[in-house]
Amino acid sequence: MFFRRILKAALDLFRSSLQIRAMVYTVSLTGTALVIIALVLGIAISNGLYSNRTDQVMIESHRAEQTLDKIFDESINPTGVNTNLDKVLSELQLDGPSQTREVYFVKADTSWKSRLVDDVRVSPKFDISLVSDDFRRRVKSSTAIQHQTIQVQIDGESYPAILTGQQYSIQKQYPFELYLIYDLKNESQILTMIQWTLVFGGTFSLLLIGFFSFIVTSWLVRPVKNAADVSE
Repeated sequence: MFFRRILKAALDLFRSSLQIRAMVYTVSLTGTALVIIALVLGIAISNGLYSNRTDQVMIESHRAEQTLDKIFDESINPTGVNTNLDKVLSELQLDGPSQTREVYFVKADTSWKSRLVDDVRVSPKFDISLVSDDFRRRVKSSTAIQHQTIQVQIDGESYPAILTGQQYSIQKQYPFELYLIYDLKNESQILTMIQWTLVFGGTFSLLLIGFFSFIVTSWLVRPVKNAADVSE
């Protein structure tokens, strides 16, 4: 009942006051325009951050292949391969404050020759279930680096990440698959900061526009009110 009275009083004020109506219309139209601009900017910035990071990830994945070439350059027998497999994680894994890279290096087949080398090397934080059967089929069927967006857990929070997969053959004898996860935590935090900046900036702009529109409309309405008072 109380809220209904407040709503009725507000509607009566809106209908009876030209100044209030002008201010409400101005703020509403401006607010709509600001929301559309904020959405367009948010989407454009998000796509830009993701596109730039994807390009960097593809470059780093190519460099990872070159790193593997150096690791296994002198591995001419299964014993040497197994010894150098231990270097894969130390050379490829990154664990920095703003960027991480997790590694999953797995044998691609189970032929008699491949059985002579170890099956897998995987980072402790790499969730193998993130490599879906469909994605692995894509990697097996193409010599190009494959990638897709996934979600990873970092310190109990969910963040987007980029998963890459590629074929790699050690000494052209032992086929492996290399999977790398690059988290987008830093990019997500930047995007969140930009979004909050747009929200606070838009809110402040609306308040400022509402204040000045009230002043301007009061100047415009005052002569009309004075004329009405004189006529009465």
